[in-house]
Amino acid sequence: MECAPSPDLPTSSPPPKALPTTTAAAPTPWWRRPLLVCAEGAVAVLTAMVFAVWARNIRVNPLNRIGQVSGLATLQLRMTLISLLVIAALVIAYRRFGPDLQALFVRLSCAVVAGLATGFVAGGTTIGLRGTPWPINGVGGDMGTLANWAGAINRGESIPSGVYPPLFPELLALWAKVFRHGNTSYSLQDLQIVIMAMIGPAAYLAWRVWFQPLWALAIGVTSSIPLYEPIKPYTTIVLVVFVPIIAKFIQVLRRSPQMTKRDRLLTGVAFGVILGVLVIAYSGWFVWSAAGVLVICLLVLPWRGGFKPAMVFLAATIVPFLIISGLYLKDLLLKGGGEKDSYFYFDTKIDPAYYLMWRGDTPGEVGMWPPPGELGGVGVFMLILLVALAVAVALGMRRSLVLALVACFASSWLMRFWFASHMFQDQAVQLYPRTSYELAYVSLLLVGVAVHLSAQRLRALWNRFVVHRADPAADAEPRHVGARWRTTPGMATTIGALSAMVLLFGTAASSVANNLMPVNDSSIGSLTYRSHQLQKTSGECPRYAKDHKCDRLGTPPWRAPVHGTPGANNG
Repeated sequence: MECAPSPDLPTSSPPPKALPTTTAAAPTPWWRRPLLVCAEGAVAVLTAMVFAVWARNIRVNPLNRIGQVSGLATLQLRMTLISLLVIAALVIAYRRFGPDLQALFVRLSCAVVAGLATGFVAGGTTIGLRGTPWPINGVGGDMGTLANWAGAINRGESIPSGVYPPLFPELLALWAKVFRHGNTSYSLQDLQIVIMAMIGPAAYLAWRVWFQPLWALAIGVTSSIPLYEPIKPYTTIVLVVFVPIIAKFIQVLRRSPQMTKRDRLLTGVAFGVILGVLVIAYSGWFVWSAAGVLVICLLVLPWRGGFKPAMVFLAATIVPFLIISGLYLKDLLLKGGGEKDSYFYFDTKIDPAYYLMWRGDTPGEVGMWPPPGELGGVGVFMLILLVALAVAVALGMRRSLVLALVACFASSWLMRFWFASHMFQDQAVQLYPRTSYELAYVSLLLVGVAVHLSAQRLRALWNRFVVHRADPAADAEPRHVGARWRTTPGMATTIGALSAMVLLFGTAASSVANNLMPVNDSSIGSLTYRSHQLQKTSGECPRYAKDHKCDRLGTPPWRAPVHGTPGANNG
């Protein structure tokens, strides 16, 4: 209905434009968001696991190069076909259904792609280990020590405390007891594949607490690519989850005075449980990030007007955290940070300021390393990361996410050089090259955050200058699709972004899987090769052992006396 003409206006003037009436939207049920998140998680996990298990029917000789290439091509073909089905479903959803179902299809499509990203790597690992029950590296290095400790746990014996996080040995012991008749070495192969497959879904779901589906996929899963390590994936999956969770913790700490007492307590307990489980899974990331996170927490703590509520939130976090990890942390501190790591290898002899690519303990023939850069030895990729850092800080210096990322980077950077500077004096490495994982991960996250903040700024400028000048009354009207920038991605945007990410994830996963294919040289593929040259517990050689001959097993690790320390040696 139009409004009557105003008496203050000439009768010849047109009546003022009436604002369109809108009806209040029905309140969203409280259970809708948790249900959707659970659906995303289930789809991502199911996709990753099915894709990895599906690789078992790729019947090739993993020690033959042609067989390896055929296996990788089969995985790539399957990933492409699944992705085409996902895109077809999206097209149907955008053309046939309303906004709610469109949003649901976008969520589930992103979850599928996240599962494919690391399901591919796990599938490649499955192909590389085809014909042998042993994990990558057999019973050598850390694989032998972990199998030994898990066997001791199943025998009721104690293992060294405070030198290694206890969760994975306990999980390995349980898995062996339930699925492998106590054979902890064979169980390691299972967990290498399963946990590797879970990295993509874990990254996607962890970053969903910060971003919408497409952004969580583009930023979270893309940034986790350098962390694809099928040998010990339980270490890097902790880092994938740790960074977004600690950033969210900092954000909630800042907002805790505005929360109800009940929400403060429940949220604090949730953070305490999650962080406690993460630290007993792998504590290295906590050690390297602790200083920076502590400084940021002190800076953002609401000292005036909200100190008491913030303390309640911190107490609710610390209590369950210490209940879960207190004994391990006490032993770790009493032992001065764990066992001395004196394993010197390739990465301990290169420029300590280079962190963009970690070649692992057995890099093979790499030539000049690090590769020479164009600007004082610094390459273009590093320059892009530095520009992204500057943009992220300039546009989001007060945002909790940016503060957390900068804190983790700065703390890891300082700890890296602290340990490296004492390496000659103490004759100890203390795993400092592994900070490369965190530095590369956080650097890529800063690139993604810089792009996200720039997109937000461009949207604001578009709405302010372009739309407002075209129609000054637009700001007073309800948001409409058309001239105003869309708040939800359209079909073209979604399909374009997913297509690009499928290609990126597929090529990256193929490269990682290819590097781990068994080969008899000094590269990381030699660790997979060893798995095919070790006698099985039945006394037989693995199916593809060279010349049908293999190394004698000796005493299986799970039956030997407790020995060694994971992380202080190869593999």
